Amino acid sequence: MSLARWTLARVAGGLGLALVVVGGLVGLATSVEHGDQGLAAALSQGLAIVPITLVWLAPLCCGIGTSVAMARIMSRGEDVGLEAAGLGPLRTGWVALVAGGILGGCAWLTSDLVVPQTTPIAAKSTWVWLDNGAYRAADGVLVRTEAGRIHEVSRSSAPTADDLRRAQQLAQPRLASARTLASARTPPAVVERHSRLARILACAALALIGWAPISRRGATQVGIVLATGLSAQALDLILQALAVQGQLPTLIGAWAVPVVLGALAWLSVRS
Repeated sequence: MSLARWTLARVAGGLGLALVVVGGLVGLATSVEHGDQGLAAALSQGLAIVPITLVWLAPLCCGIGTSVAMARIMSRGEDVGLEAAGLGPLRTGWVALVAGGILGGCAWLTSDLVVPQTTPIAAKSTWVWLDNGAYRAADGVLVRTEAGRIHEVSRSSAPTADDLRRAQQLAQPRLASARTLASARTPPAVVERHSRLARILACAALALIGWAPISRRGATQVGIVLATGLSAQALDLILQALAVQGQLPTLIGAWAVPVVLGALAWLSVRS
């Protein structure tokens, strides 16, 4: 029990530090970008973009957080003592694995409950898709479709707020709630639904990879995990885009990278 508390304190500290640093940098960068709108508007824009960014970068934060924790352990020589006592990453890594999974679950909840409410998605000059066609909020033009063909073009009164918000969310699935995604059958919505679940696996896997002592130098440890996480996130975005375009099956586009990370995590603690 004392070993679990000792490990948890270091893992939680590393994860918390990574989240604060990433969130702070994103908020600061966004605030500076909107600095010409006044201090209040800049702070509002900066805070609004933090939740969705932390959701996207949650796996990377998990990897960085646990690798920083392991780097601190290495700097004090505590990893040698753990290995001498037979308490290598295979015996202690379950704490990092669970912590990463919990953070992944928090990212899923944030994408469902927080992001749709905090991220502005309205754009009056763009088209949004309703169940019976496309609607342009700028001038109220409604294009009704049947069997994939235009049936009628008319000027309509605005749809209900719920209908319009659902249409706007479906136009940008990453900003949609889980209920909206569950009722949609469009490729972007289906891929986003799977990718949110796959992100939980990616968080747990990268947390475990960061906890495994890949190198004897702490800086190298963090650098390797950072490079692995960035490469994985970039590849994940590419595969998801291909799945949205129909060039890859949905399961491969959403789950391929997290599954590979899971395999790498298992190999890293077994070696």
